[in-house]
Amino acid sequence: MTNILKAIIEANNRGLTHFGIRGEDRKLAVGAKLDNSFDWDFENDCPSTEKLNGTCATGFDYLWLIDEDDADDLETIKKALEYHKAHYSYSYTYIIAGTDSEYGDDENEVIIGGAEVICTL
Repeated sequence: MTNILKAIIEANNRGLTHFGIRGEDRKLAVGAKLDNSFDWDFENDCPSTEKLNGTCATGFDYLWLIDEDDADDLETIKKALEYHKAHYSYSYTYIIAGTDSEYGDDENEVIIGGAEVICTL
């Protein structure tokens, strides 16, 4: 967990202040820029043709980002990862960061603008 928190703190210091957990079925490298996600067509239960304002991810509760050993932040990360693993199944999991965010339609979903991969799990 400390490697994740360290990556988040480093990204925060670079001006990337919004964070989430992103699942993908393709392998990505740290630094990869992510495309905006497609909105969901609830009527037809499939992706729509409209893009969102960022990349969908599982959000974290509040992070203090004081140091990479902060027990509260480590617990927050652990809970978010447990939620993500219980609700999503992808080949690869990443921590992503961006410059802004908004809430998504799903529980604990965040849409991160200008997202990039900051840590691979």
